[in-house]
Amino acid sequence: MESFEVESEETTEKKEEDKNMAVGILVAIIALLCTSSVVPLVDRYEGVPSILRIIWRFELTVLYGFPLSVYYWHKNRKNLDHAKIWTLRTATELFVSSLCFVVADVFFIWSSDYTLVSHSYLLANLGGVFIVLMNLIRFLPVHYLEIFGTIIVVFAGVLCVNDNSSTKTNNQTNIFWGDMVAVACSPLYGLYVVYSDNLLTKLPAMVIIVASFSIQLMLVIPVYVCFSGYENTVSFDPHYGLLGWASEEYLIYSLTFVALLAGVPGIGGYVFPLSYFPPHIVASIFLLDPIVGEVIGVFLGQDNMPGILTYIGTLGVLVGLGLTMRGNLLIKKQQSQKKAQSLPVESLLEEFDTPSSKSPKLSRSMPESLRNI
Repeated sequence: MESFEVESEETTEKKEEDKNMAVGILVAIIALLCTSSVVPLVDRYEGVPSILRIIWRFELTVLYGFPLSVYYWHKNRKNLDHAKIWTLRTATELFVSSLCFVVADVFFIWSSDYTLVSHSYLLANLGGVFIVLMNLIRFLPVHYLEIFGTIIVVFAGVLCVNDNSSTKTNNQTNIFWGDMVAVACSPLYGLYVVYSDNLLTKLPAMVIIVASFSIQLMLVIPVYVCFSGYENTVSFDPHYGLLGWASEEYLIYSLTFVALLAGVPGIGGYVFPLSYFPPHIVASIFLLDPIVGEVIGVFLGQDNMPGILTYIGTLGVLVGLGLTMRGNLLIKKQQSQKKAQSLPVESLLEEFDTPSSKSPKLSRSMPESLRNI
């Protein structure tokens, strides 16, 4: 009888894990589609400086995200630990993550003006590689498949960068400068994902997004106003105004395509999947952006079709990503087994009998080595 009950509990737990994994994959797919659309959609603001395109996107994100953040704060109010939220550590994590993202995003959009959309996405999304390397440097548990996957991803990225047959429709041909600017984004995006992962144990995802991008607006708007050299920046001017997205020329486009795809979903794509996967997996998932992003770029007339090396490189990224995810899964299993073997029966019973202090919405099962990054 006891054996049957144990098997039943194990079966239920396995079904719950499969369900969470299915939901996680669905969230990741939606996030991937939205983040892939960011550069092609924002690049449709023709003649607008890169930094201003970033500001418009952030403003639309806060505009749409604020009511959602209020709703989720109210919904989770009983599970929020205010002693952990209103601390210098949390404020520092929010500020550092905001600074990392805004600098990375400016470089990202800037790189897309010079190199292919697929190259911008691929090179900027090497944050997962950065996280794996940091884990190795800090002597944290890393599976050999994660190492092999990282090596394959790096070589695949080199192949894409050397695809000299690819061109942009504005006659910019795979400029080395654009590729290097995109590479500079990757550690910053990686740090943003890591800090967001830490913040998710304290705050709902929408609250993190709105707080983070409100901070980013406070950082980047003064820079634009003071150093852009343009007049009438505080206006609805469709080329230089801080509210130019609301001009007659762009209003409908901004409120529909940009806000609903590149706004909250596109930015939240880096945060929402963290409820189901560890940081380096989430960062690596977006290495698939080049495929979707390039299709959208070609469809919108921003790029010509890429050459054969881009396809080979993208395939290599997929293989490397698969190995990395498999290695992470094996590491998680090893850590779970070691933890179960090291805990006495009394501790396990106490753990099951004691309700968790964290909200189910705010906590995830994740290796300690990744939680402490």
